[in-house]
Amino acid sequence: MSRSLKIVILLVGGLLVIIAVLVILFWGEKKMPAEVNGDLNQPGSGSLPIENRLIINDNTTVEITKENAPTLTEEQREEVDLERLAFSFIERFGSYSNQSNFENIRDLELFMTSSMKRWANKYISQNRSKMGDIYWGVTTKALAVKSIQIGEQQAMIVISTQRKETSADPNNYRIYNQDAELIFKKISGIWLLDGIYWQ
Repeated sequence: MSRSLKIVILLVGGLLVIIAVLVILFWGEKKMPAEVNGDLNQPGSGSLPIENRLIINDNTTVEITKENAPTLTEEQREEVDLERLAFSFIERFGSYSNQSNFENIRDLELFMTSSMKRWANKYISQNRSKMGDIYWGVTTKALAVKSIQIGEQQAMIVISTQRKETSADPNNYRIYNQDAELIFKKISGIWLLDGIYWQ
């Protein structure tokens, strides 16, 4: 299996996990009614809705099915897909060590514009000799979308991240929060990363 295919499979898997978390969070918020009256142990009269039920305006519930599940508009779907891509990208791009030989950048070239690829190649060639021999590394976890602006051909997403710097000594580490601004361009109908800026 080629490295590009492995990357695509990993990213798709990561995106599916993010979708599952978003669905759980979205439905979790919908399960609690704004006001609950009566005995919670008695069905009806103000009891909490049963799981996998949709609350109707008259306080009745119905089974959630494909037919009555809320649907996203094309714009909402595109925004969710772009957010997932940004989460996966920043976690991969922002996690590396001096022994990884810039794989965090090389593995993402498939998702970059040509100008971003040129920047990546230049960055790698300029920093290859600065890696050193004593181990150090950084891991990045995407936490939330701070802001998002999507146009027809360009988008900007700011992601809040938590980063951890480690060294050869496992007791010597630093954890800090850092935002990252990602610029995407739509090329032939596909969103590609065109710039990334740590804030």
